[in-house]
Amino acid sequence: MRSKRKTLLAAALLSLAAAAQAADVITLNWRDGDEVTAALRPQLRDGEKLGALGNQLILDAPPGRSAELRRLIRQLDVKSSSLLVEVAQDGVSRESKSAVQLGGQVQGGGYSISTGKPMTLRPGSQVVIAGGASQSNTRLQASQALRMLDGKTGFIEIGSSRPLPWLMFGADGRPVVGVRYQDAVTGFYARPRLRGQRVTLELAASQQAFNGQSLDSAKLATTVEGALGEWLTVGGIGRDQSGQETVLIGVSRSNVQLERSIKVRVTPAQ
Repeated sequence: MRSKRKTLLAAALLSLAAAAQAADVITLNWRDGDEVTAALRPQLRDGEKLGALGNQLILDAPPGRSAELRRLIRQLDVKSSSLLVEVAQDGVSRESKSAVQLGGQVQGGGYSISTGKPMTLRPGSQVVIAGGASQSNTRLQASQALRMLDGKTGFIEIGSSRPLPWLMFGADGRPVVGVRYQDAVTGFYARPRLRGQRVTLELAASQQAFNGQSLDSAKLATTVEGALGEWLTVGGIGRDQSGQETVLIGVSRSNVQLERSIKVRVTPAQ
């Protein structure tokens, strides 16, 4: 029984030694192992394995493929470049303007408030609020820029301001009207990756899609690729059937009318 255990233990040790000899351990100089693994995983074929432990990669692949994958790893293992990511919105924007008009007469301190049609709260006292709105179509191009490191994630903010009329009564009972602007801010997350003179942009609506250094492809909105310095169309802004403004990244929906396109350009930061 004891000799059988020794035989099994020896076989297990030989198996581990053979696996260790077959696998290549590659030490990275600049990049994190998880980051390189995530970028290289789509290149792996059936039976090939790649793992990471800190700044080391463990590669299990046939000799010919191992040499090819090592070359790709050397291309990825470079010092992170500082990038300038510029964002532009271009297209037809519907600008809504709201107006508030206060009129009527006050008798006895009571007030009546309505939109369009008067409604009396107390006899002899009436205040009418009349609202009006107009729309105009204009060409729009707004841009912003943020600095990011190659392979790191940043938030690209897309927002607009909307006028909201308000009404309140002062200490003397007189009505006071005005307009305040409410910011409607949304956006998406982007991670640029350099490949020589080309850049790949991974875009998602949630930071969770990137899951630290790795990537959750199920939550990824889209990936676009182009030349460094080229404007890339990554999505658009439109309105759904209820009139709500919606940001679409990488996909289009038949029930949303796009009014603006979102473009991103990546260049080396000076």
